[in-house]
Amino acid sequence: MAAFNNYTNPVVPQANLALQVPGTKRKVTYVVNTAATKESLKLPYAVAIDDVVLDEFKSKPKSVSGNDGKIEVEVDVGAKVSLYLNSDAHPSYRKNPVYSVNVSEHDVHVKIKEKKGKHPDADTPSLSSSDAAKELDTYTAPLTGDIWMKVTHKYSVGEVADLLPAGTGPAVKAAIMRIYEVLTSKELTISVEATADKPAASLVVTFSDSNNPINNIVTYGLLSDGLPRVHPGGYAAVFNAALAAGAPSLTLSSAWRPCLGSIAHRAGLGLDVSNLGDISLNREELRNASAENTANVSEEEKKLYKEFEAAKGEQATATKAASAKKKTFGSAKLDAEKASKAADKARKDYEKVKDHAVKGPVAKGASDKAKKASDEASKARDDAKKAWQEAEESAKKATEKCEKANKAWSDERDKNQPELVRKFREALAASPAVIELFDPWFMDNNTSDNVAAKANLQEGNETSNERIHDDHLHITVREPKIR
Repeated sequence: MAAFNNYTNPVVPQANLALQVPGTKRKVTYVVNTAATKESLKLPYAVAIDDVVLDEFKSKPKSVSGNDGKIEVEVDVGAKVSLYLNSDAHPSYRKNPVYSVNVSEHDVHVKIKEKKGKHPDADTPSLSSSDAAKELDTYTAPLTGDIWMKVTHKYSVGEVADLLPAGTGPAVKAAIMRIYEVLTSKELTISVEATADKPAASLVVTFSDSNNPINNIVTYGLLSDGLPRVHPGGYAAVFNAALAAGAPSLTLSSAWRPCLGSIAHRAGLGLDVSNLGDISLNREELRNASAENTANVSEEEKKLYKEFEAAKGEQATATKAASAKKKTFGSAKLDAEKASKAADKARKDYEKVKDHAVKGPVAKGASDKAKKASDEASKARDDAKKAWQEAEESAKKATEKCEKANKAWSDERDKNQPELVRKFREALAASPAVIELFDPWFMDNNTSDNVAAKANLQEGNETSNERIHDDHLHITVREPKIR
């Protein structure tokens, strides 16, 4: 792990605002919108004034929401403000400042809006309006695939060694070096010599092109532009795990891409594996009858999964009903208490005037009425309590049924899971270079904690994290100085 985090940071100047010439302050606001591809995106950023990065970004970038998130800074008139974005916001990189604006006598508002397709647009903001009354200059700027590529660090051969996880052998290291030297083929063979305790091993890696960068960048090549923008630790984790599991080959179906999915892939921290040996990492057919038919999902599993889904629905309904009955009992209990107090008061009032010829009979009637109301409220309370207890028992039985159905489905799922896939996942989860691990079988959003990975139930709509990962395995590289 020490080797993996042993970065060599180039000298990046840091801002010392005390040295700036005092003057009128103006506010610069960047508004970021990535709704064209994913508005919930969290984009890493660092701010520079006059080409000097602010102290608050010295150790790591911050992140801004793609849902019109704001980056705000106050500067002197005459200052230049720039942004470092994505993996280029890492303290060791910061080579390509973007969206620079020179501040004059007005506040500045820059609207950055993502757009898909091939566009040669520059990142220089264009003035769209200047309002003297509001003292505001408004600019617009695009975020295209080409700009995404500009703000994604392209790793060099010289950076590789310090970014590999501990335990990466010379054969794997040499193979990874070749990626950053730029491969001439989409196939890479790793041959590991035999040792005293391990036999020789070989792994053939196939890199599959992704349509996303092809469709969103003017000039792009997988080998020259895509693969070198992925963190070396990601390749090491995948190659090491595959060799440890005994896989003869694998296909990397997606690496760096600019306009699709989470920030992991856009920042070069994500890798997808679609095939491991002759195994397709696909379980779409669990929900989709027309999906690829594989040995990963048996007909029995499909049946058990439907039973589990039904049992979950019954459990949810029973639990909701029990909660409602509990609430009804609570209200009935309060009503009974109020009615009891009212009856007690009416009885005491009657005792005071019971010998009075006129007031006595009236008070007696009121007391009897209050007593009847109290008795009825007490009965309603008791009935509500009984109904609640019965509902709780039904919910308990529904939960037991659901747990039983879940176990039956899980056992069948695990029975058909290829041993090679299980070993591969375990090796990836143990890698110090991996922080997230999602696949058609299990989902783990933090491989470092003590929480077990959860089964991929393929819940949600087509854009849910579980559904997205029902046909491939994904890893996210651990890199706290980017995300």
